Amino acid sequence: MSRKLRFFKDQISKAGLLSSVHPVVEPDLELEELEIQLAEHEHELIEMNSNSEKLRVTYNELLEFKLVLQKACGFLLPSSNHAVAEERELSENIYSNDNYVETASLLEQETRSADQSGLRFISGIICKSKALRFERMLFRATRGNMLFNQAPAGEEIMDPLSAEMVSSHLSELETTLDAGIRHRNKALTSIGYHLTQWTSMVRREKAVYDTLNMLNFDVTKKCLVGEGWCPIFAKAQIQEALQRATFDSSSQVGIIFHVMDAVESPPTYFRTNHFTNAYQEIVDAYG
Repeated sequence: MSRKLRFFKDQISKAGLLSSVHPVVEPDLELEELEIQLAEHEHELIEMNSNSEKLRVTYNELLEFKLVLQKACGFLLPSSNHAVAEERELSENIYSNDNYVETASLLEQETRSADQSGLRFISGIICKSKALRFERMLFRATRGNMLFNQAPAGEEIMDPLSAEMVSSHLSELETTLDAGIRHRNKALTSIGYHLTQWTSMVRREKAVYDTLNMLNFDVTKKCLVGEGWCPIFAKAQIQEALQRATFDSSSQVGIIFHVMDAVESPPTYFRTNHFTNAYQEIVDAYG
């Protein structure tokens, strides 16, 4: 449960939210009920994070497509219009003759078919630091028969002919992402109201189990035995604290406090107050 609470705290911090200064005070839950609630909240947050991550990846891919379409149109449309005009002029002046195909040489026919097929191009987005290496690779792969052009993906220029569908998908994804973020923040805010109380409950239970782990089972396995040193003047206070714990827990079996004769020498104990405690800690640390 401590791991789940740390996970909630990290998620609240990453979302830029703050835990409630005045947490909601509710009656203490049973440990089993609290564990079920924490498991449900954890599963819900993990599912929302997974869906948000998938939507974010899809959004980034569509955004890259949009930028590619916008930048590629700026490179290809002027040159393609110019090539189409030249090809139309060539067709009107030379290729308009029906007998040209029969009299033209094979080289001219091949050139004409190559012109009609157009140029082949590849467009995409690449990291700026890798652009030079990519250009060199293309130059070697095509033996210099290529034209490399690039432009920074700065301000977006909307092209209604090529980016309309991508833009609509982007707007839908933005709406979905915003709704998911609002739902996630709402869930984290609700958790933040109870996080302080849940953390306190888990710490108390953990402290109880840590204390129980320091005790030993009796031979009959029906009681726990703990041994330790205490100052002589504090015996009455210890007995009073044990009786109060028995009454508060409504235990049917009382706690037995018994002083034993020890063979070992007791540890050194210095009784300090609020003023001398700091100096004694320095002495204990450095000897």
